[in-house]
Amino acid sequence: MADDPWDRLQPLFEEALSLPPEYRPAFARDACPDHPEIGEALLALLAGSEAPAPLLDRDLGDAVPLGEALDGLTEAEAAPERVGPWAIGERIGAGGMGAVYRAHRADGDFEQTVALKLVKRGMDSEAVLRRFRDERRILARLEHPGIARVVDGGLADDGRPFLAMEYVDGTPLTDVAADLPLDARLDLFRQVCDAVHYAHRQLVVHRDLKPSNILVDSAGRVKLLDFGIARVLQGDDDEPSTILTVPGQLMLTPEYAAPEQLTGGAITTATDVYALGVLLYEMLTGPRPYAFDTRSPSAL
Repeated sequence: MADDPWDRLQPLFEEALSLPPEYRPAFARDACPDHPEIGEALLALLAGSEAPAPLLDRDLGDAVPLGEALDGLTEAEAAPERVGPWAIGERIGAGGMGAVYRAHRADGDFEQTVALKLVKRGMDSEAVLRRFRDERRILARLEHPGIARVVDGGLADDGRPFLAMEYVDGTPLTDVAADLPLDARLDLFRQVCDAVHYAHRQLVVHRDLKPSNILVDSAGRVKLLDFGIARVLQGDDDEPSTILTVPGQLMLTPEYAAPEQLTGGAITTATDVYALGVLLYEMLTGPRPYAFDTRSPSAL
């Protein structure tokens, strides 16, 4: 089998970091001339690895989930036909660690559709794999009708880990709320609060509550998704307590981030409660509570 060009990304990134900063952009552009998309992904990784300026002097244009900075890598990577017992369908999402596909069971045992997350080629470093395992452990401990559950997990044929989750055919929370009367909006919000409260009782803070991570199905049921940057507040050596972070990047969504996420303060259940407040404001009034004329953390 021919070598996959995406396998070059991690060693190229490590080589680029060994160079003086002024030489890195040119190295990235010339590193893989036959596959310019790899050079673009390498530039994104290098931009995220640069040492940050003092937090309150930074522009929140740089404060984005890792997945947005590396989305070009996911777009360019072809999906495998099968992962474990799952036949892969269309791509339905992307994150910093990998892509999410609609998949269905193909081993003949029974019919089932899932959302399958697969680590990207070239991104399967130990830090990324640890974060992926942490997400799987966090989801495995959460059993609630308002939280998408884990269905399966394991390794693909090429050794990359995958996570199969309950597939939710739904619409973002605020899109649904816009067409509902007040009482119905509040009923949806109560469902969200119930699911978040359950997670908090398990000592899990989501840290990225926003409409795209809270879907409403055709029956009006709420489902929380994407615990990829969640954190367990306490635990023993077998439980995740930290997440992968990238120097120079804040892993958050600025419009819904609590002040302590912007300033590097302690993360508690109040972090999610702040995001719930933003969501409630948006559900009831339409706009968010703050206009983003500036993305300066100090202004926020």
